[in-house]
Amino acid sequence: MLPPTRISGAALLFGAALLFTSGSASSCAGATLFFSQYQDERATFGGFSSGLNKFYQIYNPTDRTINLADEYSIATCANGCSNDDAFEYGYRFKPTAVIAPSGTYTLCNDGLAETAGCDELLKYPRVSYSGNDLLALIWGTDHTRASRKDVVDRIGLFTTDRRVPAWTVCGATSRVVAADVLLTRSAETCCGSGEADGAFAVDWPSGAPCEWTDRKVNGWVRPWARAGNPCGVALTRPPGPPAPPPPPPA
Repeated sequence: MLPPTRISGAALLFGAALLFTSGSASSCAGATLFFSQYQDERATFGGFSSGLNKFYQIYNPTDRTINLADEYSIATCANGCSNDDAFEYGYRFKPTAVIAPSGTYTLCNDGLAETAGCDELLKYPRVSYSGNDLLALIWGTDHTRASRKDVVDRIGLFTTDRRVPAWTVCGATSRVVAADVLLTRSAETCCGSGEADGAFAVDWPSGAPCEWTDRKVNGWVRPWARAGNPCGVALTRPPGPPAPPPPPPA
């Protein structure tokens, strides 16, 4: 047994990992939707890569069908944000968008080579990000009133530094970036990162477990399914600011 005044390096690393990762059942306040896959492709000279093989996928670890169209939306910033706690752009899901329990919902660039696994096919500027664009799933359908506290899960950081070439994934030492890559989430994930920077934190502890795996870019959507222990009770939307008052009568 270690003396009470000493903490092993392994214990410190484990503690740091718990602080930085939010996806495991043990570190979630409740189950939420999360990004299960994210793919970015960069166009190359000569046409060897079109740059259109892009998609992202959302997973529902809860036991209820979720109405994406009415309860959630996508919020983004291009090449960094103008404000470090506000989004620049937002997109709503199609009116019929729902996600079943233990199901996925995949949004694809309409230039993806094989679209059979897509739930929505979208043109520019939807699903036309690069590796340094903030992509977030948020509670609610109005990105103009959303901030960091409304984030359910995200790829990237709130930063006003537009010089970042691509988000690092699980620290610089991992040599993984969110550009020209397929990122797949750990199959034991139960929730998104929420307000935390998660795997995209600039001070990610070296050697800490990573919830993302990098793979080669595909022209199709890979199947993804959750494994491991049940995720438990679903987290409900946190209280937000009051709705603005209606306009005065004309």
